[in-house]
Amino acid sequence: MTINKLKKISVSYLSILLIIFVILYIDFNKSLWNKKNDVIEWDVISYYEYLPAFFIYDDITLKFKDNLPSDSEAIIWGDKLETGNYVVKTTMGLSFMYMPFFLAADLSAEKAGYKKDGYSPPYKFALIISSCFYLLISLLFLRKILLEKFNETVSSISILIIVLATNLLLYLTDEAAMSHTYNFALFTVFVYYTIKWHYKINFKNSLILGLTIGLITLIRPTNALITIFFLFYGIKNFKDFSGKIIIILKSYKYIFVIVISAVLTFIPQLLYWKYVTGNFIYYSYGEEGFFFNNPQTFKFLLGFRKGWLIYSPVMIFSVIGLIYLRKKIPDFFLPITLFFILNVYILSSWWSWWFGGSFGMRAMIDSYPLMIFPLASIISKFDEAKQVNKISFFMILSLCAILGIFNHIKYNYGSIHWDSMTYKAYTNSFFNVFPTANSSFFLEPPDYEAAKKGIQKTIKNKAVEEYKKGQTVIFCDMETVKSDLIMSDSTSVFFEGANFITDKESLSDKYSLKLNPKNPYGLGYEINVTGGEKYVILVSKKGNQENFIVVSGCKGKFYKQSNQIIDINNNYSTIKLEFTIPDTDCKKVKIYVWNAGKKDSFFDDYTIISKP
Repeated sequence: MTINKLKKISVSYLSILLIIFVILYIDFNKSLWNKKNDVIEWDVISYYEYLPAFFIYDDITLKFKDNLPSDSEAIIWGDKLETGNYVVKTTMGLSFMYMPFFLAADLSAEKAGYKKDGYSPPYKFALIISSCFYLLISLLFLRKILLEKFNETVSSISILIIVLATNLLLYLTDEAAMSHTYNFALFTVFVYYTIKWHYKINFKNSLILGLTIGLITLIRPTNALITIFFLFYGIKNFKDFSGKIIIILKSYKYIFVIVISAVLTFIPQLLYWKYVTGNFIYYSYGEEGFFFNNPQTFKFLLGFRKGWLIYSPVMIFSVIGLIYLRKKIPDFFLPITLFFILNVYILSSWWSWWFGGSFGMRAMIDSYPLMIFPLASIISKFDEAKQVNKISFFMILSLCAILGIFNHIKYNYGSIHWDSMTYKAYTNSFFNVFPTANSSFFLEPPDYEAAKKGIQKTIKNKAVEEYKKGQTVIFCDMETVKSDLIMSDSTSVFFEGANFITDKESLSDKYSLKLNPKNPYGLGYEINVTGGEKYVILVSKKGNQENFIVVSGCKGKFYKQSNQIIDINNNYSTIKLEFTIPDTDCKKVKIYVWNAGKKDSFFDDYTIISKP
């Protein structure tokens, strides 16, 4: 092997090593496996619960969840049936991929001094490592495919961009156990073996293709659309259609192997449904479904709530790159273009087209092993262009990549909200990592219940109406903690008595303030006032009716309290106190929240508005 060839090979391997280093650095820096409500959270709870139910609690009906000890960290969802059984909402594909790592954690948990309960740190650590493992596998396969079509430089840049400059990065780190990394790996393997199958049609390649498509579908049924890549691979024009049909007909034995091996992956799922529900087929999503007559395609791609190309702007080049893909890799053009169009249509037709709480359009991540090829095609085109065009292109590409990375950082620190973004909210905090003092008032939460009926609308936030009438806003959403104080988004403002932060409840993001009879007061803030000034105080609370906003001061001559409810959002009530400073020698008042009841209450999104 020549030195030059060795240098060329090393470039792509170095890019993969850099990616793995970045992922591991972030993972070990955050150590999410040591945190109570991280890693096994949100959808992962459902994907994962097959494993502890089967291997630890020996009860796939999940009835054991009703008798878990109070100190258990197990989080079991499941939808309760009339029989008393609980059925897991999601299919078990991800559990298969988690399983080797889960079993390793299960063998070592007690030896390492942790609970053997499926939810202690070793199990969470194993899930994060599994994500890194599947990422490495996918990158090695992607490298092989790309180097068949492009040079080392283009292949390396494409891999670096698709992983580090898109929303994929979040789902490799902060939410590593979500489905997207795993489907990213499976899609890559499927593409690789589709190419290999067409070069050499045999039992091995057919078996791997079948098992891969089965597992892809078992994780997310709509991803069965990836079969388009296999069916239309190599078709460049109308004449090729008949040739492809002949290939499939002549290879019917191997097509049968693909189909049978794909079906085999579903047998455990069918048996599970039969045992738990009494039926081999069970639709666990209830009222949730597709509205194919009303796809939200524009919002899906370019809307500020979650738009794919807004929060991962570098993927604009992937879409444009479809033009160059036809000339660069003609075998790929038709299957990838068809997949892209149908995939966007189907995903944007889902009732929750924004796919719940997430960074950007997470549902598109699974398809990145396909979309990397048009991206590489446009990079290759300009890599060979005149110097001026080449420099201009790579400058714009770099700016889009930097913006994508910056968006990721902003999401981590709350400047980009997980489901309620608008154009005004995005532009209001565009250059800020943390939310601005008034950014939350531009948020528009989606109405989930209406969306299930095919009606797309937002929940009106009455705080927004108050804000529009006001001048000065101080806002605290409990996310930024400093010592025993909570710092608002106005960097010079601190709230006293806020040292009872909890992650067990929240309205926005992860944290809220917990107050109880032993610690009934919080969020104390003293402001300088003059007679005649008007203020509106808003705070969201969850708990008993004896929760108040209180203002007192003016040397003991002024006191007001209120528990007036003006809005309800996700079991949180927004309470409001409106007051005018008396025309006396009043220079200071103190505002705080008070839990006057006998039970715990939680407070979030505390807002002080000075009205004209």
